[in-house]
Formats: sequence, structure tokens, C-alpha cells
Amino acid sequence: LDDAHESHSIEAASWRLGHFVYSGSVPGEEAASYVRQRMPQHNWELVVDEKVDEHTTRLRFLRGHYAAEYRFIRQDGRTQMVVDYQTDYSRR
Repeated sequence: LDDAHESHSIEAASWRLGHFVYSGSVPGEEAASYVRQRMPQHNWELVVDEKVDEHTTRLRFLRGHYAAEYRFIRQDGRTQMVVDYQTDYSRR
């Protein structure tokens, strides 16, 4: 997936929040497979892997107090990957 648009992140001490939007021509399932393979290599645990509808796949990973959610949306021959990353202090 090539370029980033509408992305932002905030970090203060150990608290983090990020929203990243990427789009490209890679098929959604191929991009999702890559993320499924790579995140555990960085100690992220896959806790949600669901097909939301025929165009959207959602993955959620946890690592310590952090959560990362990926959505892969296929439309008009392109894939949009939306990543939401946040500190979740409700996790112990």
C-alpha cells in the first residue's frame, strides 16, 4: 500500500493514540495476510480476525497495554488500510 493520508498520532509519556490511513492496489486479503504474519513476529497477539462484510476484513492485536486494529476495505479496485493504535490501560 503506497501513501498515507488523513493520518495522525499523539504520544504523551506511555500513552499513545494513532490513526493511520493507507491506500494502494494490493488486494485486501493479501495485505491482511501480510499483517497476520508480521505482527506476531513483533510480539502482538491476534485476538480478532473477522470478515465484516464482502469488502472489509478486521484484525485486532494486543501487546501489553496497547491495542492495534486494522481494517482492510476493498473498493473501486483499490484497498484502503485503516490502522487504529491506542493505549488500553483497562488491560492488566
